[in-house]
Amino acid sequence: MYLNADLIRIARRNYDGARRFVVVNPLQGKHVPVSPSKAIAMMGDLGRAVKNAFPDEKFLCIGFAETASAIGVVVAGILDAPYLHTTREHIVGVKDYFFFQETHSRWAEQKLCADGWKDLCKGVTRIVLVDDEISTGKTIRALVALLRKNKEIDGDMRFTVASIINTLDSDYERYLQEESIDAAYLLKASNSSFDAETESITLVMDIPHSDGMELDVRPHFVEYGGKVEPRRGVDIKTYIAACDLLAEKIIGDVENIRSMKTKTALFLGTEEFMFPAIKAASVFEKRYPEIDVKCHATTSSPIAPSKKDGYPIQNAHGIRSFYAEDRGTFVYNLMEYDLAVVVTDTEFNDGQLKNSVDSICGALAANNITNIFIAKWGR
Repeated sequence: MYLNADLIRIARRNYDGARRFVVVNPLQGKHVPVSPSKAIAMMGDLGRAVKNAFPDEKFLCIGFAETASAIGVVVAGILDAPYLHTTREHIVGVKDYFFFQETHSRWAEQKLCADGWKDLCKGVTRIVLVDDEISTGKTIRALVALLRKNKEIDGDMRFTVASIINTLDSDYERYLQEESIDAAYLLKASNSSFDAETESITLVMDIPHSDGMELDVRPHFVEYGGKVEPRRGVDIKTYIAACDLLAEKIIGDVENIRSMKTKTALFLGTEEFMFPAIKAASVFEKRYPEIDVKCHATTSSPIAPSKKDGYPIQNAHGIRSFYAEDRGTFVYNLMEYDLAVVVTDTEFNDGQLKNSVDSICGALAANNITNIFIAKWGR
């Protein structure tokens, strides 16, 4: 059983939008560094909650980018379900998408690959939409409405939203029920006080940015093949096996640069690409229990940092996105580590890739992290 104190920290969005607050989950491996084993355990608990609530069904899992892309993988693994996640990125070779809006997000446009949809839905009785937090259900209802219009969806298809945190009030719960969308979650909470909790936090307009820095740091860079693309839809066993293999390769190469004095290590994913970094961190943590291993990820979500006691975002660095030249992205709560491993599936090459690598290395170097390994997973 999870409590508010386990899963909820309230932060201030660093822009004026539809809502002022953002929920930061300290176990999720997104904004706050966390032990990978703790993150995977929490995600697995959500998968088991869905499995227990809906036994003897055939599932398809859809994760919501950015923040639930890794949660969706673990849930799909528990359910032995095919998996894909929504995206804001261009997917090479994809011809058709479902487009919808995530209204409370600064980057509102979302899309879901529609290629191969018939095969993904074959034999499926319930589609599970996986998110980190559900507060109004508007995005869920919008996507479900789109999917129900698709000729490949059986009229008897059932839908469930599975979220780590559920802050739906009674009206929004009723809206889901009226549209026959079930809910499964780990924690039920109220968000009525969350905006008020951010009143003492001001917007921060001068977040340090690492572009253009002259770096003495020279990261180790390795590109790996065999990428499996969850944005297009995957057999979950195939995908997890590919992530396991990638993790073993990364750890093998990291061994060559790891100092015997290494006591702390960070594994950092990039935006939607979270699970492979968490998986590699988990393998490293199990292999070297004497090392304090943490994982989290870069994000496009602007959050105001503050040194206020108990506030979840203590520092912020602006960095170049690994996926879009014109997108501002951030990494939060960096601290000093003996080793940092950045895991990405960027399609960038040459100058664009160098700019992104230099930018993340600048943020890491600003925190006295100089032993840096960049792992790029490509096709």
